[in-house]
Amino acid sequence: MPFCDQCGSENPTGARFCDQCGAPMLLTTPTMGAVPPPVLAPSASNTPSNIGTITCPACGASAIVGQAFCDECGEPLLPAVVDAPPLVPPQQVFPAPQPIAAGASSNHVPTPASLPVAPVAPVAPAAPSGLVSLKAVRIIIPQRGVTLVLNDTAQATIGRADPVSQSFPDLDLTPYGGLEQGVGRRHVCLFLEHGQLFLDDLHSTNGTFVNGTKLIPGTPRALNQGDDVRFGNMPVRIQW
Repeated sequence: MPFCDQCGSENPTGARFCDQCGAPMLLTTPTMGAVPPPVLAPSASNTPSNIGTITCPACGASAIVGQAFCDECGEPLLPAVVDAPPLVPPQQVFPAPQPIAAGASSNHVPTPASLPVAPVAPVAPAAPSGLVSLKAVRIIIPQRGVTLVLNDTAQATIGRADPVSQSFPDLDLTPYGGLEQGVGRRHVCLFLEHGQLFLDDLHSTNGTFVNGTKLIPGTPRALNQGDDVRFGNMPVRIQW
């Protein structure tokens, strides 16, 4: 039986291609002194009747089961083994660095967009006047040259005390000519809302005026520094 000149494997007599490597068989005469291959005695395990055959998909020739290449055309007969692709470790993707704005510090490190950002609690707008109580409010009566201070509250009534009607406002203007100048028992109410000072007429008989405009009872008016205020006929100045 001939041997393959490429891999040295033994092939059947007359094979045109090696059963192991598929190389074309060269029909050469064995050299003198070559050791002939051993001849196996026939047995039940290697007799042709017990050996299965397959058909070459290329030329249709018969071949022994397990034969690597067709003897007639050299077509591979064993299924190809597809090597699995090598495992490639996942690569971590980092965000591209952001350009530094002109005038910004070079030590500033921008926060990546992928990082979670803690929510920022809403900040209430600053109070226009910064008032937290009426304690900082001053009621100035220029005709008397006096300055009156209110209590540490959020609202206060201003008028005239009257024991008969049990009317006792938070700020009594009776000693400063309140009765003579038309100040009512419960004339106005000063109160704070979101740090802003408001003035509301309490249905007084002689009215309340801010910068010459009479207030509508039940419709509060926001006060600003420097406003001209009048309770009936008594001019006052409210500061804080």
